[in-house]
Amino acid sequence: MWEVNFMATFFLIKEALPYLRKQPGSSLVIISSYTGYEMSQMIGHYALTKTALLGLTKALAAELLQEQIRVNGAVPGLIKT
Repeated sequence: MWEVNFMATFFLIKEALPYLRKQPGSSLVIISSYTGYEMSQMIGHYALTKTALLGLTKALAAELLQEQIRVNGAVPGLIKT
């Protein structure tokens, strides 16, 4: 789960950054989950990966600010179907 939820996002951003840097005003949106804020014992490993994405979002937002690349995070909640 770590490889899919976190590492795939990390490496995709790493590959995209050279292209984003060529376009001032570029934007990244990282999708996390509400479980990153409110962990559940039944899905602790999943919540851990989503918490890591929240940290990545904050770190990249600060790091890329000077390069005019906006970084936002989307945190969908639970939807009853």
